[in-house]
Amino acid sequence: MKPIMFLFTLTSCSDCRDMLDSLAREDHTFSSSLSAQFNAVLVLDDYTFSFGPEYAPHDADYTPRVIFADPDGTIRDDIVNKHGDKSVQYYYTAHEMLWAMRNVLLTYFDEQEPHPSDLEVDLAS
Repeated sequence: MKPIMFLFTLTSCSDCRDMLDSLAREDHTFSSSLSAQFNAVLVLDDYTFSFGPEYAPHDADYTPRVIFADPDGTIRDDIVNKHGDKSVQYYYTAHEMLWAMRNVLLTYFDEQEPHPSDLEVDLAS
């Protein structure tokens, strides 16, 4: 079972487009290896408003935002961007998002076996 990462974004949002563009400039091998360890859910446009309030912890209804969940779907509202603005703690730059994914996996795999990949190399980076 893999942890879940929800990425809430709008095509009309310039910050969302900037984040996705910057994600494309990150190291592809590193980001692909990390992404393979998650069930990633892209929540786009009108769907961002269809999700319940549990997907906007602490009134986090802005975009882009990244919410992590356990494999059973339990929202991890304790996983926030500790390096970002406290008023938008689920907002990440692409680089911060990748490091948050890394940290989630390090925490999660302390208790679980990782899926086969080159994850050990990426996590050691």
